[in-house]
Amino acid sequence: MVRRDFLFEAVRNIKPNNKKGEYYLTDILAMAETVVASPTLEACEANGINSQLQLAEAAALMQRRINLAHLEAGVCIHDPLNAYIGPQVSFGPDVTVWPGAQAYGRCIIGAGATLGPDCRLRDKDVAAGQVCG
Repeated sequence: MVRRDFLFEAVRNIKPNNKKGEYYLTDILAMAETVVASPTLEACEANGINSQLQLAEAAALMQRRINLAHLEAGVCIHDPLNAYIGPQVSFGPDVTVWPGAQAYGRCIIGAGATLGPDCRLRDKDVAAGQVCG
């Protein structure tokens, strides 16, 4: 956890003092008054992202976590690798999500609703029992 005011100021003061001329966010630790370690559940949470491949891998990991949480809560996601659900989306009970469905932003999906393969939602609600896509 980092205070926002400190983070913004520290980022402005980071210098590329290395052979590659790269800016390292971890350099702000030297500017902090107090540093406290925080455990992570998985080692990959501390991975750096330096390429499009690494960014895609991190995004896939987050998407997997989001989808698994919804599956465990009772949402039927027919193909979790091909359903794109944002972190602010909430589902009522007995919702069905088909491959290719997308829901981003603040969405509330009502009980028994279905998100079909062509459904794309951003900041929209779906009423109970409604079929989208």
